Amino acid sequence: MTRSRPERADEPLRWLRGNGHDLAPLTGQDTRALLAIARCWALYFGGDEDAQRGAIEAVRSLLAAMQRKCWHLAKALIPWAGDWSHEGQVWSSVVEGFEP
Repeated sequence: MTRSRPERADEPLRWLRGNGHDLAPLTGQDTRALLAIARCWALYFGGDEDAQRGAIEAVRSLLAAMQRKCWHLAKALIPWAGDWSHEGQVWSSVVEGFEP
């Protein structure tokens, strides 16, 4: 599922809040990395296999810029761009063999 309508830059954060996630632990850097990760998920779900591989690699790089305690929010954003049923599979692709 891809998004075709214009959106606010903070829409992923609003979506997380609306789904019960606490954003208080996020620093400014965490927030910027998380918003970039949201765009990676949009690329993943709107692109071909090359785009998907690139998105996964980009997410891995961006996680290194976040506090580990906030990583669950990156996973929680997967359904924002795609579908709830993809969350586990896509996240497994990110963390498989990942060493921060």
